[in-house]
Parts: sequence; C-alpha cells; structure tokens
Amino acid sequence: SEQAKRVGRLTEYKTGHPACCLVDHPFHVQALMSRSEIARMLSRCLDGVTTRSGIPTGTPRFVVVNANDLAQIETLAESAPFTFPMIVKPLPAAGSKASHHMLVVLNLQGLRRVHFPCILQEYENHGGVLFKVYVLGDTVRVFPRNSLPNLPRGEQGCTEHPGHVEFDSQRTYPGLNDFILPSERDRSQPQPRPKVGPDQKYSSSSQPGPKYDCQTNPASPTGQHPSSTSPIKRRRVTVQDVAAPSTFPRKTKGIWRKWNNCWSL
Repeated sequence: SEQAKRVGRLTEYKTGHPACCLVDHPFHVQALMSRSEIARMLSRCLDGVTTRSGIPTGTPRFVVVNANDLAQIETLAESAPFTFPMIVKPLPAAGSKASHHMLVVLNLQGLRRVHFPCILQEYENHGGVLFKVYVLGDTVRVFPRNSLPNLPRGEQGCTEHPGHVEFDSQRTYPGLNDFILPSERDRSQPQPRPKVGPDQKYSSSSQPGPKYDCQTNPASPTGQHPSSTSPIKRRRVTVQDVAAPSTFPRKTKGIWRKWNNCWSL
C-alpha cells in the first residue's frame, strides 16, 4: 500500500543516515497504519480496565469489511453486534487524503456509499466532544475538540434523505443540522411574515376592525362615546394600529400607556 511504501522509504533513509534521529521507529508506526489493528490493540489494552469510580472502559465495536459486494456488506451490517447509526472509516489510518474521508451511515440505503476496504464501527454518542491525547516520553497533553453530535439509535429510514453524511476528519465535523431530514429542516426554519396591503398592516383579517376610544369601549358610529361627558380630548386608533405600536410616530416627551388594548400618550 502507499502507507507501507512511505514507511519503507523512511526506514531506508534511516539506514543510510545513522545520524538521523527518529522519535518513533518505523516498526512501531506500522501498527498505527491500519484502523483495524488500532481497534484490536485498544480492545486488548482496555480489557478489564475501569475508571477510578469503577466504570468499565472499552472501545466501540466494529466489523472489518473487505468485500465490495453490496449484498455482502448489508449482510455484515445486519449481523453486526450493534445497530445504526454506524461510522465508516477507511482501513488506512494515515498517509493519504483518502484515509481521512469518513462516513456516518444512518440506514441500509447509506451503505451504497461505502468505500472499500473499511471498518463499520459502532457510533457512540459522546456529547459532541472528543479528546486528543499527545504523548512524548513522559509528557502527556490532552486537548478537547468539537466532534460529531449525539444521534438516536436505530435505523433512520426516509426516502428524502440519502442515508449517510460524509465528512473529512481533518476539517470541521458536520453538525446536527446535517443529519436532519430536508422536510424537518424546512419546518424548523421560521416562516416569513405574509405580505399585506397598506390598509391591512399587521391585521389578521381583511375586514377593518372597530374603532376604539383610547380609554374604554368601542365608540359609537357617530364617533362619540355614548357615556362620555368629559371634555378630555381623546385620540382614536384602530385595532390594526394597536397591534403594532412600533408604527406610531416617535415622541420626544411623554410615554405610551395602554388601557383596554388601546395606546394613549
């Protein structure tokens, strides 16, 4: 493979240049060139290991896929000890751009996009955060990094969705919106306000509403309040106007007050 050739060239260079110092010997790097070998190694290392509080640790379960026949792949996915969603990773773990091309499969339909050879790995929800651990001798550094979102377990079937989400592990990971079905994404977006005519501003009906006195009840057809004997001047506004107080002219003095669904200055 291309990865093995790169390691071989590095080994030859080291042999011809003894003064060259390698942090990691190519022999130790070989085990990290295959994701299936990494997964098996981690499973062996974490066998019987628990946290300080006694919680057992482990790695996501996986199935190695070498076949390039869709029927065989579907059979492997259905017989796997875990269910959808699954994360698909190429077997080569480094050394090429294709090694970082990954896939989250939501159903059987999404398996049609799988590249081979690869591993089908159990998708473990982890709160959208992963931790990168760097070790150099006795120095250990841990850095948090944004990761994939939590997803519901089980096959997510819908004809409107391709059944998979592709991403590059060296770039920004897809967010939860990338896993939402198109119809659900449309419903989640705020609907625009319908356009109305100048005489129907913010009104829920095309019929003009009754005119209200600024203090109490609807005015009479003549424009006079039937029980009003006070000489106080009143300003009448319509229901359409009071529904949008921001349309009133700005006043530099005084404040707007509201009585019985009416605004008065």
